[in-house]
Amino acid sequence: MCNMADLEFQERVCSLCGVEFSTISAKNKHLRNIHNVIITTTWKSHIICPLCKTNESKCGTYKKLETHLSLLHNIKLEFETHHFTNQESYAQWFETERLDMVYAVHGVKKYKDYMLKSYVCNRSNSKGFQSKRSSKEKVGGSIKINGVCPSRIETKIQPTGQTFSRFWKTHVGHEE
Repeated sequence: MCNMADLEFQERVCSLCGVEFSTISAKNKHLRNIHNVIITTTWKSHIICPLCKTNESKCGTYKKLETHLSLLHNIKLEFETHHFTNQESYAQWFETERLDMVYAVHGVKKYKDYMLKSYVCNRSNSKGFQSKRSSKEKVGGSIKINGVCPSRIETKIQPTGQTFSRFWKTHVGHEE
């Protein structure tokens, strides 16, 4: 009987020479570079246009979604940049605008010279996307839309406390 550990081991072993790798991506790099095997992976984009209900246009990146919305739906996204001298003034802006009610933290990345924090519209989702958490759906149903709202905030925080934010204000696919 084959268990999960055996399957994970098999996925990390080169089928051509039997060498074991610590990750699947390391094995795939080995296959490309040593055996000249072209590796194709099925990449599923979660960035789907919230307005294309029939063809579910998968954009792949927010930039491509912006272009798609502009060209196909004639929607121009409103964009702002903000510079704050310290994190307190940034936090005050965030609270005054009540952004914590509309945006959810999407990710935090720490780099050598700064930290990048990204927020996405809390209505964003994509059809077929399943959360990794096993929780019951809300009684009133989900507020998520079938697609990704382009409204988001990217914040770069310097060690000095200086904060730079890019804020895409335009919501698409739902009422504000």
